[in-house]
Amino acid sequence: MLTEFALTPSIFDEDAHEDKEAWRDQLRELISTMFPRTSVWPIVVSDLYAGSWSSHILPYIERIQDHRAKKCCQDLLSNMQRMLVVRPVCGEWPQDDIAWSREAVATHQYEPIERIVSIATTKQTMAGEFSLIRSINEVMDAGFWRGIESDASPRMIIPEQVSLLRKLCLHSEWVAIINPYGFGNEQDFWLKLLESSISTTRKLWGAPR
Repeated sequence: MLTEFALTPSIFDEDAHEDKEAWRDQLRELISTMFPRTSVWPIVVSDLYAGSWSSHILPYIERIQDHRAKKCCQDLLSNMQRMLVVRPVCGEWPQDDIAWSREAVATHQYEPIERIVSIATTKQTMAGEFSLIRSINEVMDAGFWRGIESDASPRMIIPEQVSLLRKLCLHSEWVAIINPYGFGNEQDFWLKLLESSISTTRKLWGAPR
């Protein structure tokens, strides 16, 4: 039910966007679809490099001269800060946008990030290494948002049900189960959920650096 996004700093870099009007439209689309007003927010956002990403992008926003774009970036960041999930360090400190893309890809290899989003030039540069990076130019296309939903109605099949909760368990600091049927006819489900929670957390945070 949760889709994880990772955004590289270029999304917030005014110099990286020649067409300012198109950039503003793309930022508005990100805000309205990632953070809908009338439904539960269906996303989380990767705070890459052990939580350093969210503070690293602040200077980019502060330097924006186009006041309308700056307001969009501020609003986007404000909403994202409520949905940040920390991703562990995978490499050396990223010195540029390509390096931030590689950092996102590296942590994605341990546990998937469904949308790694950058700008067109970064996507093109990374094409030979990782073809699934998306460009912010694509957010205006319906296909970019396919499969991102705030609710789901899984079949009564335990692996499918557990899979929907995997992202939530991965980024939770603790898991508590309160269910009167936990040791009854739903025991298999809860055991599989706990097993998945432990294994995914170990896979991500126990990976060698």
